[in-house]
Amino acid sequence: MSIKTTRDCASSILGTGTNGCRILKRYIERRFLIQKGYKFDKLNDTLDDATINKLIQKGILVPLPINIAAEPNHQEPTYEQVGKMDMYVSGVVYSWILKYPADACLTRALDTLASKNWDLLEVDEDGYLNLAETTDGYLKGFDINLSRYAGMVDNDGSVSAKSSFRIQLSKLGSKEYDSRWTTVASDEVDWLTLNAVDEVLLTQLTSTKLNITFACDQTSGIAGLASANFRALGSDGNPVTGATFTDDGDGSYTVGGLTAGQDYTIYLYDGTVNGFVVAVGSFFYKSNKLKFTA
Repeated sequence: MSIKTTRDCASSILGTGTNGCRILKRYIERRFLIQKGYKFDKLNDTLDDATINKLIQKGILVPLPINIAAEPNHQEPTYEQVGKMDMYVSGVVYSWILKYPADACLTRALDTLASKNWDLLEVDEDGYLNLAETTDGYLKGFDINLSRYAGMVDNDGSVSAKSSFRIQLSKLGSKEYDSRWTTVASDEVDWLTLNAVDEVLLTQLTSTKLNITFACDQTSGIAGLASANFRALGSDGNPVTGATFTDDGDGSYTVGGLTAGQDYTIYLYDGTVNGFVVAVGSFFYKSNKLKFTA
């Protein structure tokens, strides 16, 4: 076997006809970050709610909120002028500055995203997922060079305050964005309405009661959780198998199965995915670790 280093220039030129049902680029409504290098097997994997929920719970997929604006900040192709003629040097590098309402909690969350390397997924206005297709039959996000919180603009009396998040593709990602992109229909997953993870706050009310609110406002109660959504650890660090949590319907929960006078650590946990994010209906919650005295 040999390694081919030549190119068949005739067969590498693709047809430019436009007949048939075409995949057209639509307005991008929202964006997701997915762990760099994560791929879906086009032939064997299924993109359904169960699969996507698991990825969100494990922190592999992060749905960004629907942005109020996405300002292009692309680096244009580079040409060198030789003898009054332009010679192509390098291609476009795609970049956007996403604008969100200047929400203190969202701003802090966006700022944490720079601690991990990501790829980019997009969702268009028709609800189709936009991503890259590899030559060996996989689907993946567009390779990202930079994803970082980019600051806030204050309300000056004429425009509202906004937070910015910048995404720049790498040269590879930009090439994927140009020539390897494809779409996946929303038959299984409603990509446009998919919720992100909400941080929630557990606080102790009494020796048998705890309260759960959204961590940002610390007042809006969260109902609908079951015992399977909680984990209680004893002072020895081991899970308490007999602990129960009963929803009282107003964000408060009755705690049972603990020994009076003993100290515990209680938090939300999904034992199926072994993760700290629980899925309740279409919502995702992640909590603090509460020091609880029964």
